[in-house]
This record gives sequence, C-alpha cells and structure tokens, in this order.
Amino acid sequence: MNKKNVQAMRVLLSLAMTLILSSCTTTQKLDCNALDLQAKGLSLGQLGGKLDQEEVVFLKCPAANTAHNRTTLLDAYKSGLKSFCSADNGYSQAQAGEPLLDECDQYINSDYSTGFARGIVEYCQFAKGYESGVRGKKHNHHCQQSQFQEYAVGYIKGLEIYRATVEVRKLESLRLSTTRSMESHMRSLRNLESRITSTKNK
Repeated sequence: MNKKNVQAMRVLLSLAMTLILSSCTTTQKLDCNALDLQAKGLSLGQLGGKLDQEEVVFLKCPAANTAHNRTTLLDAYKSGLKSFCSADNGYSQAQAGEPLLDECDQYINSDYSTGFARGIVEYCQFAKGYESGVRGKKHNHHCQQSQFQEYAVGYIKGLEIYRATVEVRKLESLRLSTTRSMESHMRSLRNLESRITSTKNK
C-alpha cells in the first residue's frame, strides 16, 4: 500500500471514529426537563433490569433526585416486574446462564424463583460447564460445586482447553513476531553485504 492510500485510509478511519463518537454523545444526552420516571421504571421492570441502572438519571439530573421522584420510579418499576417475574422467565433466565434477579422476590411475590430453580438444575450440567470454561467465562455461581459437581468438572476441563488455546495463540504471535524480526535483520544484512561488495568493486 503506497503513502497516498495509507493517508486516505487514515482520513477515513478518523471520520468514522468522529461519527461513532458523535453518535454515542447524541444517544447519551438526557433532557432533565422532560424526564418520564413512570415510563422509565415501568420499562426497566418489564425488561427484568436492575433498578440501580437508573441511578445515572439522578446523577445527571440532581434536581430530580427527590423522595417523590424516587418513589414514582420504584412504584413503576414494581409494576413492570409483575409482567417479568414469572416462572417461565425465571426458567429462561437460568437456562441462559443469567443471574437470578433478586428484585423479583424483594419487591413482589412471584413464581420467578421457582422457575429459576427448576432451570438451574437443568443448566448446571457437564456440557454447560464445559461450554462456559472453554469460552473463558466466569463460573456460574448458581452452580455450586457441592450441588452440581458435573458442571464443575465440565467447567474445569473447558477452562484447561481455553487456557491452553490462549497460550498457543501467544506462542504463535511470538513466532510470527520473531520471524518478521529475523526477516528484517536478514534484509538489513543483505543490504549491508551488497553495499560492502559495491564499495569493493569501485
């Protein structure tokens, strides 16, 4: 790639980064004068999110940090949780390896935990442990080793393969780097040799 192409690529990358950053800035803007805490709380609860996710609202809009507004947000959040905290969703969360949403038991009386417990028994098997380990994921703390030994065995085996793979990649990267360095030195030696030969022939 010649210098003109390199410069063109740099300009394009710079423009792309500018667009990305401006896009992020736009999406992160918060209009403190048009806060709809009722809608925010309701949506968060329906999606099974955690209430502390909305603390950023009060950090960015200090004037909105009142007892009344917090109560509004919490009440709306509880209403949203009623549609999320079902046994089926608890089961699905466990099957996906997602953590238990404590707020379901904390704020409303539901069958969410029952569904989650059923799902976690099916999830915490050798295959899921191995899958998590080989991808380098954290051990699912719901799959306690004393209760789910198969998951732990699978996780350890998978983690061993993951670590070995990482080491192989590091060695391969080092090999490529060393090869390039040696090739560069060889070119320098050949150039030096050529110059010396040229000087002798004069």
